[in-house]
This record gives sequence, C-alpha cells and structure tokens, in this order.
Amino acid sequence: MPRRAVVPDLFALLSLVASFLPGPSSVAPVSANHTPAPTSVTVAGSFESEVGCPGDWQPACATTHLNYDTNDDVWQGSWAIPAGSYEYKAALNDRWDENYGLHAAQNGANSPLSFASPTSVKFYYDHKSHWVTDNQSSVIATVPGSFQSELGCSGDWDPGCLRSWLEDPDGDGIYRFATTALPVGSYEAKVAINEGWTENYGQGGVLNGANIAFTVPRTGAPVTFRYDPASHILSVSAGHDHDNNVEYFGLGHNSRDALYRVPFGAITPGTALTLRFRTYHTDVTGVRVRFYDTVGSHEVFQDMTLAAGEVSCYDPSQPNERCDLWQTVYTPPQTTTLYYRFIITDGTATAYYADDAFKDGGWGQATPTPVDNSYAVTVYSPDFTPIAWMRDAVVYQIFPDRFRNGNPGNDPGPSEPRYGYPPTPEDQIVRKGWDDLPEGFCRSYDDPAQPCDEQPRGRDFFGGDLQGVTARLDFLQALGVTAIYFNPIFEAASNHLYDTRDYTEIAHFLGSQEDWQRLVSAADARGIKIILDGVFNHVSSDSPSFDRYGHFAIVGACENPGSPFRSWFFFHDVAPGTGPCVASNGTPNAATYDAWLGFDSLAVLNKNNPAVRALIYSAPDAVARLWLDRGASGWRLDVMGDLSFPDDFWQGFRSAVKATDPEAPIIGELWKKQEVLPKIHGNQADTAMNYRFRNAILGFFGRVDDKGFADDGQSDQPPSLFASKLLSTREDYPDATYYTLLNLLDSHDTERILWSLTPGKENREEKEFNAGNVAAGKARLRLAALVQMTIPGAPTIYSGDEVGVTGDDDPDDRRTLPWLDQSASTLYLPIVASNAGPGSPGPVAAQAGEDYGVGGDRSLLEYYRRLTGLRHSREVFRSGELTFLLTDDAGRTLAYLMRTRNDAALVAINRNSIQQTLTISVTGRLPDIVRFTDALSGQTGIAASAGILTLTLPALGAAVLLPVAGQDLTPPAASANLSATAASGQVALSWSGIGDAARYKVYRSPVTGGGYEAIATTATTAYTDTSTVSGQRAYYVVRAVDAAGNEGAAANEATALPSALVG
Repeated sequence: MPRRAVVPDLFALLSLVASFLPGPSSVAPVSANHTPAPTSVTVAGSFESEVGCPGDWQPACATTHLNYDTNDDVWQGSWAIPAGSYEYKAALNDRWDENYGLHAAQNGANSPLSFASPTSVKFYYDHKSHWVTDNQSSVIATVPGSFQSELGCSGDWDPGCLRSWLEDPDGDGIYRFATTALPVGSYEAKVAINEGWTENYGQGGVLNGANIAFTVPRTGAPVTFRYDPASHILSVSAGHDHDNNVEYFGLGHNSRDALYRVPFGAITPGTALTLRFRTYHTDVTGVRVRFYDTVGSHEVFQDMTLAAGEVSCYDPSQPNERCDLWQTVYTPPQTTTLYYRFIITDGTATAYYADDAFKDGGWGQATPTPVDNSYAVTVYSPDFTPIAWMRDAVVYQIFPDRFRNGNPGNDPGPSEPRYGYPPTPEDQIVRKGWDDLPEGFCRSYDDPAQPCDEQPRGRDFFGGDLQGVTARLDFLQALGVTAIYFNPIFEAASNHLYDTRDYTEIAHFLGSQEDWQRLVSAADARGIKIILDGVFNHVSSDSPSFDRYGHFAIVGACENPGSPFRSWFFFHDVAPGTGPCVASNGTPNAATYDAWLGFDSLAVLNKNNPAVRALIYSAPDAVARLWLDRGASGWRLDVMGDLSFPDDFWQGFRSAVKATDPEAPIIGELWKKQEVLPKIHGNQADTAMNYRFRNAILGFFGRVDDKGFADDGQSDQPPSLFASKLLSTREDYPDATYYTLLNLLDSHDTERILWSLTPGKENREEKEFNAGNVAAGKARLRLAALVQMTIPGAPTIYSGDEVGVTGDDDPDDRRTLPWLDQSASTLYLPIVASNAGPGSPGPVAAQAGEDYGVGGDRSLLEYYRRLTGLRHSREVFRSGELTFLLTDDAGRTLAYLMRTRNDAALVAINRNSIQQTLTISVTGRLPDIVRFTDALSGQTGIAASAGILTLTLPALGAAVLLPVAGQDLTPPAASANLSATAASGQVALSWSGIGDAARYKVYRSPVTGGGYEAIATTATTAYTDTSTVSGQRAYYVVRAVDAAGNEGAAANEATALPSALVG
C-alpha cells in the first residue's frame, strides 16, 4: 500500500490489513481492527442527555448505540442535536475499557462537534480503522464504481455502500481508501458525497464528470483511492510505479535470512558481505547502503543494483505481490564493527530503513526520516577462537563477604581506620550477623510494612572469606560448578572491594596469601577454575597511592602534588577550602579529583599513564600476570566499557594475559550490544557478562527492570521477541564470544532473579512472605534456569539462586548464603517453608553429608543439580547450534533445537498459565520419525511422525527431549558437482550421488547464496526444472536425504539463465 515517505499515510497503513512486513520480529503497522468485533458501539459524549440518555458520557446508554450495517461493514446512527459545542468518543461494548477518540486513537482525545442551529447529525464508526466521525465534522465521501461487488457490497455503483468509504483518520484533509481485494481487470469509479448521487465528481474533479478508469495489473495488487475535497479530484493508483512515492509495505531486510545477508553473523576481514534489500516491483528508482566503519571512523555510501526483478516477495501475507531484490557487496579490510542502513528513493521521495528500537537484528523498520538504528556486523580476527574450558563451564559467582565465614578470626573490627573514620561514624565498620540483611537493603522498596530510610555505605561486613569457600568446594562440585567468578578479593576499604587499596594482596578480612593458595590447590583438585574481578578503572581514595585521609605512611597523590602517584589521577584546582586535596601549588584543600560516577571513594586512574599501565599489565610482575601466575585462570574486567579506557589499554592488557596463559579468558562487564561489539574483535575481550540474555529472560518470564535497555518496564513479552533477542547475540558475536558468554540471570548489580520473577510489589511482604507469590516466582525461575542451562554460553549462577535466595537491587541482592550452622534466625524461613513448584516434593531439612549444610529450598537445589548434570552430560548443549522451531505468541509457547552433526536436544516451554499443546515441525532438522525421552520427567514414548511432534505441556511446564539412543541422527554428506544447463523454458540439473542418500531435494532461488525454496524431490541424480521464468536467472542447490529423513548440507550452487520458449 502506498505511503508517502515524507508524510506518513496512517490510514493507508491501517487499511491494507494484509500488507505488513513479514517475519516474527517485524516492526510494522498492524491492522487497526486489532481487537475482536464489538457487540455494541456507543457514541458517548457531552450531548447524550440532549437525546434521551440519563446523563452525558454514558458508554452503556442504548439510546446512543450505533447500528451495524452488514452491507457497509460500518456502524452508523443519527440524532437531532440542539445547537452548541460538544465532544464525543466511541465506546465499545458499553464500557470505557476500549474507546476511540480523535484521529482513531485508542483512549485518545475527545472529538469536537459544533453547530449554530439544531442539526441532524449522523455518526460513523469503522472498526477496521477505529475511525469515529460525523457528517458535520468530516466530508462523507465514498467511491462507487464497477468494482464494489468485489468488496462485498450488494452491487456495483452504489454510493451508499461504505465498504469503499474514503476516510481521514489522521486529519490531514485527504481522504483515502485502499484495498487488495480486486481481481485483475479494468474498472471505473467516481466520488459521491453523503452516500448519494446528488453531489458526485469524476475526471478532473468535475461535478457529475466522466467516470475515472483504472486497471488492476494482477489479482491482489494494492489499489489506493485518494480524494482531495478542495479540488474534488479523485486519484487512483494500482500496482506500483515510479510516482515519487515509496511504498513502505514493500520494503524489507532481514539480517538473519540468507535471502538478505550472506554470510550470516560475524565475519573476518576480507570476507565479501552480500546485502540485499526488497522493494515492490518497479516501485523505487534506487536503493543505497550507508556503511559506517567504527575503527576507521568513516562512512561509505554504496549504490545497490537490481539482482532479481518481479520475483516472489517471500511474504505469506502478500502472496499476490511481486518484488524486486537489490544487492551490493562490501568487503571489510580490517577488524571493526561495521554498521549499515538503507536509503530508498523514488524520484523526489526518500525513505529510510534500519533496525528497530531493540537493535536486535532480523526485520527492521521503515521511517520517513533517518533513524540511526543501524544493523551491525562484527568483523573479527580469524585467529579468535573459543576457549574450550570456558565453553564447557558452569560458573558460580561469589560475593566473598557473603558466601561463608570460614575463619571469624580475620573478620574486620570496628576500630579499623576507614575513609573518614575516625572520627566520622558513618564510615565506621559495622559487623553484621549472618542472618542480618545488608545495610540499606530496603532503599528501593515500594510500600514496605516498616518505613525504611537507611542507605548502603559499604561498611557492613558479614565475615565471608576464602577459607569459607575452600570449606564448601564439595558443595560447589556437587552443584556441577566448574568455575568460580569472584567479585574482587584484593585489599580494599569496603565490603564490595571495588575500592581497591592494593592489587597485589588478598584483603585482610578475606584471609591471607596462604589461604588463597590453599583455595587454588583445592579447587584445582576438583576441576574448578577461578576467575578474578579486575577493577582497573579506579582505586580507593583511602588507598596508599591516593591517601585522602592520611591513613598511610606513604605520601599519596591527594596529599602532595609532588607525590609519585600524582599523575596517576586527574586533579582540578579549586578555591581554597572547597576541595579535599592539596592543589598543584601546595595549597591545602584546594583541589578536587575525578571520581567514578561521582563516588568520591573511587578515584579514577589515568589509563594513559605509563606507570599505571606498568602496574596493571605491562611490567613483568604486573597485576594481570601476577595473579595468573598465582593460580587464577582468567579475568572479569569491571566497567570495561568506560570511555576513559583507550582501546590500546585493553589491547596491551590482552597481550600480557595471553602471553602468560593463552587459555585465560578476558570477560568484560559490558551490558548492552553497543558496549560489547567494540571489544570482541579478537584484540581486547574474549567474551562478556551476558546481560542481554538476562534482559530476554526478564522480558519473557517476568518484567524488564531499569538497566537502560530499550524495553525497560515491559513484561510478558511474546515468545517471538524472546527468540529474536537470543538469536541476536548469535548474529552479533563471533564463536569465541558467543559460546563462552556468562549467561547470567542476575548478579551483584541487579535484583535477584527470584525477586524479579515473583509477582507483587517491591517489598518483602509481597515478594518474600507471600507463599503464593513465591511459588509462582519459583515456577518461573525453573523455566529461566532451564533455558540458561540448555543454550550456548556458560551458565552463571549467582551464589544463592540455587537455594532460592531473594532480594531487591543492590545491596539487597547481596544477602548471605544460608548455611544451617551459621544461620540462627528465621530470615530464610519463607524460602525453606515454600514448595519449589507444581509437583515438586516439599523441602526437607538439609543433611550435612548430602547438601553440605546449606539451607534454603532443597528441591530447587536438586533441580539445579539435575540441570547442570544434564548440561555436562550432553555436548550438544554446550557447542550445538540453536534454532527456534516454534514461537507461538498466542499460546505463549516456544520450542528450540540444539543440534550438532550427531546429536540433538529439543527444549519446549509453556509460559502460559494454562495447559497448552504444541505442534512442532522438525522437518529438515531431524529424521522424519524420531523417538524421544523427556530428561525432566523421564517420560518415554514421545515421538515425531512425518516430521511433526505434538506435545502437551502443563501450565508453566517444560520438557527437554533427548533422542533415544540408537537412532540415526547423522545427515548424509553434501552432494557435489552440481551443474545447471539452460534450455528453452527449462533448466537441466545433474550432480554426483551420495552413498547413503535415499532421495534428493532440489532448491531454487532468484539470487545467489540464499532465498532457496524447495521445488522438487527426486530419487535420481538429475532433475529438469520446467517451472522457470524465461529470462530470469535461477540459482540451485541440492541436498541429500537419507532413509531416516536426515537432510544433508547443500551441494555447490549452480546457476543458469533459461531462455524463452520457441515455437
């Protein structure tokens, strides 16, 4: 349907119901009648009392009900109304729940109505567009003609049939009607006013003028009628043409479809990137691509050429349309993040097409003005490969002060100097009991039972230490943990240890160097690696190098401009007495300094300073090397994306780390896509904390919180969006990053996952003490953990999630792990006392010999153990390829397949609150007949037949289906030597046979490298395609299929140009 690129045509978008962009993640206008047909429509307004209603604004007043006319498919009604000024809306089903006002907006502004004398007013409501209007405020114009019977009118040339009503919901004064219901042929039309022939206009806007002829080029082609009441001219466009108008519904690019982009995903330098773009046939005069190279910091514009014309639009919703495919090839010369978007022109009209607001790839969005939501392509170094142990890891995050107190003798005491203490009491260390809640836990609560105004100060310590971790390594091993990610463990001034004092020493309240070595040795004996948190953006202002408070013998940077550390930081002279530090001229209290996010405890380091670089990575004994030599296995880098880090800082850091241990992962704290992409070219980070995964989980299973994603605050997102988010990470990241992502549900910087998924207000009464809410939260948590454990990337458990520890955002998320021998209160009673979910056994007191004395929800703990065991037992979960087989938005169900060449696993999830039956196609992915066992329930006898699997799941239920052993899951090899020979109206194909092939599937496309559609199945090694289009080049591939139904890879591509039939 035509839509002006400069002035969006809202009504045309609403009218062409069938013509919206294809694909599960398409961001396109939907049909306006997006709600069920109403049982009643009331014109509710300020005039109702004047026509017999008991009062005004009465949505249930039958007197002002409109009548539905089946011939018109429009609701109508007339009343005599006294002179005056009024307002009204359309209320559906006698309620305000669904109502429409000015410009067809749901819950929109009131529509005005005014006249100087008593007037008979006719009102109209069209549920297809939600336009509500009247014959005093709008021109009531129809298009009678020789085509109306095709629309459902009782006959042709009927000016009173509103199925061809010209509407103006956007109020721009131009009235429009659009349809795709007309068969191919020639027609005539006119404009009639007020549903009669008394006033009508024909060619040239002439009153009673000649009929206007038009031709529909093919059945289903879009036809648009446009009427300007000022000139009385009716214009009709049918099909598509170069008419200074870009038709938005024809525009399309899907970055995850080989029809539009080859190859898929991240690429290496020198790889030719083929991009294609779809438009309606002959609709536009040109398409350009705007590329932006982030490393070179330059943009390139490249014209696309027509690769295929008048071909399928590859859109089931537009079966009668024909489209053009435009193409260009770009070869990036270096590692970079390459961004691209499209500029489409039709004469004087210009439209733009880019990714949507989620920036998750797939289908994009057309706009009348440029929107820089460019698609992204990561161009990475060819020697950048996954770290195998990280790919196979189950990671457990430990906040050291809260895991376990193994040695009370090293607990910090209240007399220790810390920041302004002494004498400032707010900085004095506070010792907490193991069952206490963190200081400031309630700062983000909503309507708690007890008022709370305390704030976190980082001074409350619970006593967790390295000995406590060593003592419970068997617990972690039994949980399936193979790697520990520690929050900082170096000498620091606060409980979180992100305010480093000394990078070379273990924090005294966590233990000693000997405790570290014992931990490393014990962990290594159990196959558990240790990842450390590197906080290299800032140090504590209460550290020897800075020494704002004079606690150290060494002369710190804040104390003296001559300090050897002065150039490590950024100081700014201010008026004497207004700063905490000595100024550059030696004046006391006359300098401030750069502090991270304004926290004066965190003095920002100058990362361009050679001495700082020497400390962190460049010296032989630098921190990056030192702790790897001492037994650590990798680094997680705090705020890696902070703009104060030059790129060459992290490049140097990587060189030092990899020279020390090539298998040591570098993991960035990088939250969003645009933060991650610059770091994963192969010369900085290996991978990242996958907060994008957490965002997808929250959106589908709960509610997205306030971490700065595009969909903050959204909840109950559809399965298709969930799938798109997960597939987006596959598209964006190289294998080295994708297969080693820390797939986390929560962390020390977020709400606990159980808190996030539990319904109710943000307080303990509703999210912790309400047993029903907690049970619902745990049921959702089980589904979230299931996804976490069955897709690529290292599942990362935040300590306590496995036993149901809950809590709001920082610091409430930093509660202690409930050990029975260290917990004496009822703090965790709600966790222990609540069942984990439907059908699960009630909690049982932990037995020290079995659960190592941990408290909390034992059934949840056993569930986590089963999931990690399942992950460790099947490589397909760790190195397989993820494909979504089903995303049913209406049923809120999904299914995905994990596949390697010789193995498979199918995961099905019902997010709905009621039982659902899933119909899942496995054709082309698995054998035609395949038998499964559900690894969760143990159920056997589950089978797919003829490539279809039917599975019934309970509310909030799931299944992990593993193929029964002994079945043939291995596809045949790719056939070879495919050739294509063109002849008159046909193409002859031949290829080499494969020994275990039972048949071959032949695919054809109008473009190279993608867009293939199956056209035939044959048992021989030759096939003649007689369904070609003369003069249109065709591209072919052939796939071998074995007796079990496994389909192999494509053969080489062959192409031919069939000629026209002669004779």
